[in-house]
Amino acid sequence: MSDGVIRNRFLELCRHLKDKKNILKFTVEHFDSEVEEMTVENGGQNETEQGWHFANFRYRGMIYIERLPGETFALLALMIRAWLDEHDDTRNTYRLEQPVIESVDLGGNLVDAMCEINFVDEVFLVESETGPIEWRGGKYDLGVYPVNYAEQGAIGDVATG
Repeated sequence: MSDGVIRNRFLELCRHLKDKKNILKFTVEHFDSEVEEMTVENGGQNETEQGWHFANFRYRGMIYIERLPGETFALLALMIRAWLDEHDDTRNTYRLEQPVIESVDLGGNLVDAMCEINFVDEVFLVESETGPIEWRGGKYDLGVYPVNYAEQGAIGDVATG
């Protein structure tokens, strides 16, 4: 089998928020997450540089942070928005709804925060003699997810790189 993976944007976001626990003032024991309502959609089955765009995992990621200090609730919302803007490259393509972030006042300047965020993770397949997925008369494995970045560019008459 290959070293291919399906990029899990929700897991990436959860890791990011856990890394910010000291700034947000919560402990990992108060952090929980789950995936709800996953569907596996046809990906168009067109061939790309990453392999065959076989499917899309469409799902809702739920994040719960218990006993979050009220003064960091707005910061949590802004960190989520910033992470999505920087790292979720499928958000605009699939016209995903904006995150819903709510709080329940516990008194004593503490809140329980609930974040509902929709995601689409694309699945690419590559031909492989040992692949576990049988499709179109062949065997396939997960493609490796590329990290795309610009090495150079131009804005108006200004070139970079």
